[in-house]
Amino acid sequence: MALLLHLSILDFDMIKKSLLTASVLIIAYWLYVTFVPVNTRGQSFYQANSIRTEQFIFQEQICRKVIVGTSLSLMIFQDSLPSDFYNLSLAGMSTFDGLRMLQLSQKLPDYIFVEINGLLKKENPHYFQKTLTTPSYEIHKYFSFTREENFPAIVTTSSLRKNWYPYLKNYHVPEGIFLEFIQGSKIMIASITEQQLNESVNILKSYTDYFESKGVKIIFFEMPINHSLLEEPNTFIFRKVLYKNFPHDRYSYITYNKKVKTMDGLHLTEKEGMEYSSFFRKEVERQLELAIE
Repeated sequence: MALLLHLSILDFDMIKKSLLTASVLIIAYWLYVTFVPVNTRGQSFYQANSIRTEQFIFQEQICRKVIVGTSLSLMIFQDSLPSDFYNLSLAGMSTFDGLRMLQLSQKLPDYIFVEINGLLKKENPHYFQKTLTTPSYEIHKYFSFTREENFPAIVTTSSLRKNWYPYLKNYHVPEGIFLEFIQGSKIMIASITEQQLNESVNILKSYTDYFESKGVKIIFFEMPINHSLLEEPNTFIFRKVLYKNFPHDRYSYITYNKKVKTMDGLHLTEKEGMEYSSFFRKEVERQLELAIE
């Protein structure tokens, strides 16, 4: 009996030491990710989207200008934009997903810059609902070390990589595959139906009506892509439908008429991305100055 009691005391001491050690390690890691700046990036598109979303939701300040779009708009580099900008573009998702996230988060900016390239892609109705409404949201809100950007594996690998987009600088598609990408994009554009166009416009109207009722200004922009894709008949039809429902006398548009080089027909090269980022910033400044006048 005495032996069992002795073993129980030893077990209890081991449990206490284990809990104390775990607590110390958790607190130490919390302090580390809180006070040591690490520009974390996801190991996949999904993680990068989650990190970008959480950073926007949980940051204290409200950004006055927010970009919503697809991976195409990720080529508008965040570090080239003014500090009151946030690029909420999401890889593999729709422009509508960004609008939905803004609506759910209630962190409304003064201006929303809407990428029109991604308006024909359907939104994922469950992605942000999961991010913003589950019990884990409250945990992530008050305990920053539990957020995806602070996962140990992500913190470690982020210090070894310059950009979350691992193939951004050196990504190269052989000419034959590049032409196949172009042809695939043309087939996709040609398959767009009138019903799809009308559905997308109606969804966009519901979002613009909501944000404008809250005093938010909507500005549209089109990411430059391979010039041959811009000449497809359905591309012209889409713009015509968009301009009819969102006329130029009510909405501002940012257009870029220069021919560009892309990695795959859709995504700009890094050099073109830097040039477009500079153009985008200057054009935004110009249009906002005109609006003030």
